[in-house]
Amino acid sequence: MANQIKAVIRIEGGKNINLVLDPDSAPLTVKNFVELCERDFYAGLVFHRVIPDFMVQGGGFADKGGTLYEKKSKKAVPGEFRMNGRSNSISHVPGVISMARTSNPNSATSQFFICVADCKYLDG
Repeated sequence: MANQIKAVIRIEGGKNINLVLDPDSAPLTVKNFVELCERDFYAGLVFHRVIPDFMVQGGGFADKGGTLYEKKSKKAVPGEFRMNGRSNSISHVPGVISMARTSNPNSATSQFFICVADCKYLDG
């Protein structure tokens, strides 16, 4: 990874998740993520989906008194992976951050997930 961008997710209680983003492999995705960070879009959002031995997902919901409220980003980013006609060598191994999307390969907006297990079946 020649060019890399470092980012930090600050978690309530003083803990951090340190990220390394790879704009060489996913330039549009990284640009979108960084822009959202710079606008404080993610401030106050929660990890709303946790699946043991798979991933933790965040970037789209806030918790208000025990109820989740969706926070949407309007800008969709084209999927930067082989099945969508783009080269990307990033493998979904523990610690890798990736954009969450629907079955539409161009539907990623703000939600992301972090692999907590080997999820190479998502590669490509």
